[in-house]
Amino acid sequence: MGLNTDIIKSSFEELAYQADQFAEQVYADLFNQHPHLVPAFINVDETDLRQRFVRGLAVVIRLTNDEQALTTFTRQLGARHQNYRANADDFPIVAEILLNRMPQYLSAKTWTDECQQAWSELLEKIVSEMQFGIQQEDLLEAANTTEQSQSRSATTAIKKNSSQTPTTKVGKHVQPGKNTTETEIRNMATTTKAPKATEAPKTNDSNQFSSMLENIPINVLLANLDFEITYMNPASVKQLKELEHLLPIRVDEMIGAKIDVFHENPEHQRKMLSDPNNLPHRAQIAVGEE
Repeated sequence: MGLNTDIIKSSFEELAYQADQFAEQVYADLFNQHPHLVPAFINVDETDLRQRFVRGLAVVIRLTNDEQALTTFTRQLGARHQNYRANADDFPIVAEILLNRMPQYLSAKTWTDECQQAWSELLEKIVSEMQFGIQQEDLLEAANTTEQSQSRSATTAIKKNSSQTPTTKVGKHVQPGKNTTETEIRNMATTTKAPKATEAPKTNDSNQFSSMLENIPINVLLANLDFEITYMNPASVKQLKELEHLLPIRVDEMIGAKIDVFHENPEHQRKMLSDPNNLPHRAQIAVGEE
């Protein structure tokens, strides 16, 4: 792939101080220049939208040293945008706006021709993989629709031709959602595998990523595969401190604690989060009267 990861990460580290303002400006430009996209965001919380944008960008930057993981993540990201009524032609628009706005939030010393080229190549990669992801998701949806339609037709035909055939036998042969076509398309959309979460990141990458999270003005908490909280950035610590009197444990005790302490029925959350098909998962949790 040949991305200039050093320049990309160092420039994003500088951008992280103004990440929320940057995201706000990107979306303002997007809606002003392309008003036809506004209806898709009418019922979306603007703050949540900006935070998801920044988090997604931070993950992409973290994965620039791992082409397979970057490919997998961006394809899945593209597929998820189908839920927002996006299409493949929307991604280059956002990338262009993002690139055009970056000089405003980076110093002249940082935003050099080399830096611009590095970000152009990264955004080209992101757009390409997200387009692949959403196109495969469209194919999958079409395949499911066709299969379900064929299943209904087959069931009707069997009932007409053999009134003595039990309905349960039809069900044994007709299983929407588990057909070969769906499996093949899902495999096409995820042809690469991300590294195991238990693998330790390289020291330099880890330091840079931690620095990014430290400066991002949004709440970020990380947990491992055992559901233990392993990290809280300063923004999340500040927010949680204000709500500490409503929490089951002190904020200072959260690192190393399991997310179970926040749920009445931890097994439900564990089962849900253990299945990649349920991710990403969004939820709003009411804490006291806050």
